[in-house]
Amino acid sequence: MQVLHFTPGCLDPDGFRKKGTVAAMPLAASCGASEISCVYLAPGGSVTVSPATSAQLYLVVNGQVTGMFDRNLRIEIWAGAGFVLEASESCRLESTAGAVLIAVESAEMTANPCGLSLPERVGGAAVAAFPEQPVAHKGWTCSGSGSQ
Repeated sequence: MQVLHFTPGCLDPDGFRKKGTVAAMPLAASCGASEISCVYLAPGGSVTVSPATSAQLYLVVNGQVTGMFDRNLRIEIWAGAGFVLEASESCRLESTAGAVLIAVESAEMTANPCGLSLPERVGGAAVAAFPEQPVAHKGWTCSGSGSQ
């Protein structure tokens, strides 16, 4: 067994908690078929996620990010929620309070219907509070001209 450590302080010890810091660290890979990384956004941090040759999964494990997607879609994503980008899609991620995300890139990945964030599935559900996120919120909120 190999233990992985991806807390914000180990991702960027020199820039930890400095406003606007963004750090990424590879965590695991499987013979080029998939890669798993951790992304840290300090308060005020932002990063552009470029289109990749494979689908990309982003899971917020701590904090909150705002994602800006095609068609002026803006989504607030809290810990316990995430999204899948198809190979040709991109987005911009920003965090005013700071966040830690797990990123998975894989050629054969699609969202499983069991995990989709649908109103009938998550209606009234609250996300557990974290120290950096003292108020529980729903998994995401949406604004813009795209669909939820």
